[in-house]
Amino acid sequence: MSTLHRRHRGDLLFALGVAAGLALVAWIVITMQGLARDLSAANAARDQLAHQVQGLGASPVAGPPGSRGEPGPAVTGLPGAPGRPGRPGQNATGKPGPASTVPGPAGKPGADSTVPGPAGAGGASGADSTVPGPAGAAGKDGTDGKDGTDGRDGAPPASWTWTDPLGVTYTCTRAGGGDDAPQYACAPTGPAAPTDPPTSPPAALDPRRRT
Repeated sequence: MSTLHRRHRGDLLFALGVAAGLALVAWIVITMQGLARDLSAANAARDQLAHQVQGLGASPVAGPPGSRGEPGPAVTGLPGAPGRPGRPGQNATGKPGPASTVPGPAGKPGADSTVPGPAGAGGASGADSTVPGPAGAAGKDGTDGKDGTDGRDGAPPASWTWTDPLGVTYTCTRAGGGDDAPQYACAPTGPAAPTDPPTSPPAALDPRRRT
């Protein structure tokens, strides 16, 4: 339940309580006025009866006209029936209470701003800072090259060497074929291969079959 709802509910209950209190006071005042009128009428009737008794030559039991008896013992009567509920009072908005000095809970962090802040003032001259500065802006893209004019296709190598698992070095030279499918001839140029055949066939291919 929100604070405003609770405040409105409290104001309504307060107004109903005030209205009930006013109705009770009004009922008491009206009842007292009625009792006063009844007492005045009873006293007037008593005085008239006393005059009649005296006119007949007798003495009134309640005393001469205008006399009043001693107040009787205080007796508390039974409570009366409850009165009707009063009308609801008008909704009144109370004054706002004093501002709270208790800090509220911490809010959630906001989204990162996309607006760069102002540049800070220049620092005082001193030793060089060891804190790296912010990264610079990205450079502009270069101009695209023209097809077939700015670059040129590379050519296959004229020769190359390689060594097989037995330690024999071979040199391969260009033997024909175009640049798209060049052919090479390979010959040993390093130490000669052993005369005894190896116990297991070499894993490398015949150099004459390499392309």
